[in-house]
Amino acid sequence: LGKETLRPHPNEQKKAKMQEALQKQDDMLDELAVGVDRLKNTTKAVHDEAQEQDRLLGDIEGDANKAETELHSDTILATARIKEDQSVWKLQMVVVGLSVFTALILLKGLT
Repeated sequence: LGKETLRPHPNEQKKAKMQEALQKQDDMLDELAVGVDRLKNTTKAVHDEAQEQDRLLGDIEGDANKAETELHSDTILATARIKEDQSVWKLQMVVVGLSVFTALILLKGLT
């Protein structure tokens, strides 16, 4: 007979195309899995960072409350000291006044 070219059977062609399509799907799924893993890792990192920021904000809030309490106490003490200083100043003025008065009486008595 003549030259016969060997052609694959139509079913074999379909099977080869199907395998090629499945391989492409597998490759795409592998790429998608890598992307999902990256997204998962990024999400975990964001979550961990958010928890750390929340902890730090709690620490700052505690420190601020402590500072406010200490400032309030210091203000009360300072106010008491100012009143004390004013009282001492008044007493000193009374002592000076009485000393002057005593000196005048003594001078008057000596003359």
